[in-house]
Amino acid sequence: MSESANLTSFICKWLGTHSDPQHLETEEKLRNHIIQHDINSCKRSISGDSIYICPWKGCNKYQSSIIKLEEHLRQHTQ
Repeated sequence: MSESANLTSFICKWLGTHSDPQHLETEEKLRNHIIQHDINSCKRSISGDSIYICPWKGCNKYQSSIIKLEEHLRQHTQ
């Protein structure tokens, strides 16, 4: 696989964080990069209940707990 093809395979699409997409060299570097984002910024309250909205560009899913959101985010980095 060429270097340019490899770089486009691992892109951080966390909304509202980067002015330009962040291209990373490996899946591991992407996961380590994602850890640096504030997952608590995904928390919203609706009618007194907390939900966690996925921050990934193009994903409209939400979870009932931060743990479930962390598990969900793994699908974007694998």
